[in-house]
Amino acid sequence: MFDFSHPLVPTGQDIDFLNTTFTVFLSFLLSTLVAYIYVWTLQKTAYSRNYLQSIVLISIIACVIILSVGDSIARGVGIIAAVGIIRFRTNFKNPRDTIYLFASLAAGIACGSSAFIVAIEGTLCFALASIFLRYASFSPVAYFDCILSLQCANPEQLNQIMQQYCKRFVLIDLKENIKGPSNQYNFHIKRNKNISNQQLIEALQANNFAQKVSISEDQNDE
Repeated sequence: MFDFSHPLVPTGQDIDFLNTTFTVFLSFLLSTLVAYIYVWTLQKTAYSRNYLQSIVLISIIACVIILSVGDSIARGVGIIAAVGIIRFRTNFKNPRDTIYLFASLAAGIACGSSAFIVAIEGTLCFALASIFLRYASFSPVAYFDCILSLQCANPEQLNQIMQQYCKRFVLIDLKENIKGPSNQYNFHIKRNKNISNQQLIEALQANNFAQKVSISEDQNDE
């Protein structure tokens, strides 16, 4: 049995295979949990698979680095110099993506330091906080989740369709067409629970009611 209250690797030397395997595997499990929470709270069909793999792998890298350093100052300086050669060119447009990467990194560092209770409890608290914020009133997807653009000549019927298929909607922009009856509408919308983008588009395009209908993910929080 592993004793979680005492470090397995106090000096970074003479690291046995079993303890190392357990430590790295735990960092893998915790970072995988962080990745799943990211996807679940994101609530989008399109996301970077490469980014998800980075969330998992960076935790293992951090864990291995901390295991290698131990209490050795010389090793720490050497690893810092080696890592300093690498230049990360990725810029995250969404601060949320950076936070999840740091969460995985923190889990790996805690595991590598043999602070297993800190790693497990910290990751679980982070996951619970992320789930809570997913349903909070200021969540990026709690109020609106899409932008709907279309051309339509009958605003009253458009309003009826929107009420039928959307939980809430608000007009962002209206451009009047002086050359024809159809005006350009842009809406912030949140669809009803069981309504897909395709169902809403088909309803709007039925009988040529609306033209140039498109739905895109809300980018205001990206």
